[in-house]
Amino acid sequence: MVDLYTVRRRWFRERAVRVAVADLAEPVPFPAAAERPFPPDASRRIGLRIGVELESQPASSRLVAAHLRMCLDDRRAKAVSLYTDSPGTVSVEGLDDHAFGWTFGAHGNPASGAFQNRYVVNVVIQIPDDMKALTGALRADVSVATGRVRTKVCHACARTATEFAVHALPASNAGLRAPSVRLCFAADIERFSRFSTPEAAAVQERFTDLLAQAWEHAGIAPHELDLERGGDGQAVVFPSGIDESYVIPRLVEGLARGLARINAGRDEHGVLRIRTALYRGHVAWADNGWVGHPPTAVRRLVDSPVLRRSLADHPEAGLALIISDTIYQDIVAQGFGDLPPGAFLPVQVDLPQKNFAEPAWLHVPSVPNLPSST
Repeated sequence: MVDLYTVRRRWFRERAVRVAVADLAEPVPFPAAAERPFPPDASRRIGLRIGVELESQPASSRLVAAHLRMCLDDRRAKAVSLYTDSPGTVSVEGLDDHAFGWTFGAHGNPASGAFQNRYVVNVVIQIPDDMKALTGALRADVSVATGRVRTKVCHACARTATEFAVHALPASNAGLRAPSVRLCFAADIERFSRFSTPEAAAVQERFTDLLAQAWEHAGIAPHELDLERGGDGQAVVFPSGIDESYVIPRLVEGLARGLARINAGRDEHGVLRIRTALYRGHVAWADNGWVGHPPTAVRRLVDSPVLRRSLADHPEAGLALIISDTIYQDIVAQGFGDLPPGAFLPVQVDLPQKNFAEPAWLHVPSVPNLPSST
């Protein structure tokens, strides 16, 4: 708890009077996926979420505005996005600066009555590549209205700022940019156009939650992935150096289990069914995204007629997977994880109009049994 004071004058004397208290939560880091284009300098990004709860003292006064400020010790770090999870009027300042903040309420209109006592704010911070810890200070100020007949508004602040330090920083984006051999993944929602706009929004939410949980199940942190989002799908380039013998089986398992859980109890119209593809090869970063054969090939596979037919021929399934021959020979045929080689069907993907023709392997995982809730 931090006491907030204002200065009151009586005759020729000034004294500090406590008019409010602020409970500032420690900033909580969250993954901030790298956005295109990558920053031109070597840097990476981290998200921080901060909660603050305010209370006026004494109860006869009332809060009409709050000002939450953050100042980072290293001036090379700067805010690239500021937003809030809380309702009400909010303004932000300090984008692209090391000092920034949020203002809630309207101190110029103390009668508005729209002020909330608890707020949650978020910031995405771009940090230099060599930073080991993110340190800084938080400060909460308030505007307080007093008096019933003649309303007066005074400003109150803490005597000292609250310092913080975040040591768990994300890996450098430089690794995401480096040309190398990488695993590429794509997923599309089957027959997405059948949904109304409200239904499509709900399905997108379930889809993104499914993928996020699958990444976690495979041991991949969200900030390590480069995501390209579309209305009914995602394309992903994985970081270099991952252990595919672990990641690929766990990813498929996580998707199958997640779909079984998400679709439990839904009617035929509401179920989420997805087509997925995996491809590996050399990629490089350019001005408008990843270039090389793999990012294109994985999209060709996930949109191929043979994969569409495979999912349509298994109405009980939520997932159909197609993988390149190289991934099959290196991972599946070697018996890594719970991917039985006999469950994969060899196919030839021929797309003359796209100048694409390659062997591949199809797999439709069986629907996992969900644990009983009793």
